[in-house]
Amino acid sequence: MDSEQIQLHNAIVDNRFPVKFVSPFSKSLNAELLALDIDAGTISCQFQISNAFTHGGGVIQGGILSAMLDFTMAMLCLAGAEKNSVIATTDLHAQFLAPSTHGRFICQATFVRKGRKTAFTRAELKNASDMTVASAIATNIILQSKK
Repeated sequence: MDSEQIQLHNAIVDNRFPVKFVSPFSKSLNAELLALDIDAGTISCQFQISNAFTHGGGVIQGGILSAMLDFTMAMLCLAGAEKNSVIATTDLHAQFLAPSTHGRFICQATFVRKGRKTAFTRAELKNASDMTVASAIATNIILQSKK
């Protein structure tokens, strides 16, 4: 299991939240697991985004918003997958609904449908004022690691 999968597993077993993610990518987004319910197929992650990810006028670049959405949906898939699974996003459709500045974001994701090898997910990203700033749907494939 990779570090993120171990953290997700431990959070589920111990019912312990919040949990800071530890991979370099997760750390760059200051990602934190707030809630996870495998039976309901839901996850909630928090991100703290710095000025380093903004461009003209202090607005966060759209790829960073997409990254938060994609990360949350992938973690949901990983949490529900078999040991040593790897999640790959094969399709991501994002909608940017409002300009966003640096700060705290909460992303919630759910399964639309989940099979053994493919999962369809949706997510919504809200800013610190609880305004929905972006949403996405994704197709993820669930692979077994060759490790």
